[in-house]
Amino acid sequence: MAEFGIRHSMLFSDDFIKAFNSKEYEKFVLQIMNKSKKVFPNKYSYVENQSHGECDFIDDITGEKFDAKLPFETEQISMLTNGKAHAPMIEEWIHDLSNEACEYSLVDIRKGTFQISETRLYKTIKKYIQKNKSDENIILFFPFPIVLSCRGTIFSEFATDYLMAIYNGLSSETGLLNRKIYAIYPSAEKSVFAVRDLSKYIIEYIHCTSFDKYFVYEVTGVYSEK
Repeated sequence: MAEFGIRHSMLFSDDFIKAFNSKEYEKFVLQIMNKSKKVFPNKYSYVENQSHGECDFIDDITGEKFDAKLPFETEQISMLTNGKAHAPMIEEWIHDLSNEACEYSLVDIRKGTFQISETRLYKTIKKYIQKNKSDENIILFFPFPIVLSCRGTIFSEFATDYLMAIYNGLSSETGLLNRKIYAIYPSAEKSVFAVRDLSKYIIEYIHCTSFDKYFVYEVTGVYSEK
């Protein structure tokens, strides 16, 4: 039986770690929100004064609040620190995120031998939900393809993947009330980001080159091994 693999291309700039400055990635998330027509249908503005823990963005029409988060563990953040201890460990960071993404197993879930609540990403996102205010929706920005999303593939829009499994688990465990959890991450296409409300199966694809100065990702091909 032939096994299939996917070739990925990831390009990082020398300024990659600057992308994680809150002003940088939050600005990018806002651009994506305002380009969106389905997941974020309105106009959104940045909240300039956050001296008392205010949210990052607000819906200009409804007043709904949104807070952007980088879903990283403390150790993952430390890998990108440019300090006395070490230079940014980008390669190690990528390997760690890849390992984290591979924790999800749909097969083992169906067998009943897998607990989504035991995964690292689940625990990280749960912390954000517990810390954030109950009237703020959370937008998770992944500068890494945490799941594979390809425009035009029916399977990716109707299957429960890692992110949706996490959402379903959190919804059952913590009770999200009226809060929503969104995700933005690189799709299989260069400079195209997958945008999702994790309570739904809809994936919106937004072309945006603003993040290209830091990081570019794309799937370049598929190969088989017999």
